[in-house]
Amino acid sequence: MFFGFVHCPDVCPATLASLKGTYDTLTAEQRAKLQVQLVSVDPVVDTPALLREYLDKFDPAFTGLTGQPATIDEAARALFVSNIAPQAADHSAHTGGAADHSDDNVSAPAAARIHGDEVRVITPQGDFVRVYDNQETIDGTLRHDLPALIAQYGG
Repeated sequence: MFFGFVHCPDVCPATLASLKGTYDTLTAEQRAKLQVQLVSVDPVVDTPALLREYLDKFDPAFTGLTGQPATIDEAARALFVSNIAPQAADHSAHTGGAADHSDDNVSAPAAARIHGDEVRVITPQGDFVRVYDNQETIDGTLRHDLPALIAQYGG
């Protein structure tokens, strides 16, 4: 399980590409026991259709999860995932009073979203097993460990 979002400019696509490379090294039997899930930390933007389109670029077997923002935030908190949305800046203190933002239709860029970059291994029963930090996902540690994890927890 990986928390991220479609418009992430760097970490999410790199992590998903690494997960795709890891997934491709597994046997068909191992892949049948594994589900790669991207949980959107931006569920207002990341519709099910948009998530599907995005994940198809990596592997059609990968799944995307979205829902109500409060539900996603609670899941992130339960798994100790950072998820901080960008805030529009209020510059009224610098302009001598209340600023007119009537023509502002853009807040901070989506890339400003801060979110965890770790991959979590969770059993089919929903039990937490381990967190792999981004470096361990990219450097092959997860790829090395995954066959044994599937054998032990894959059901």
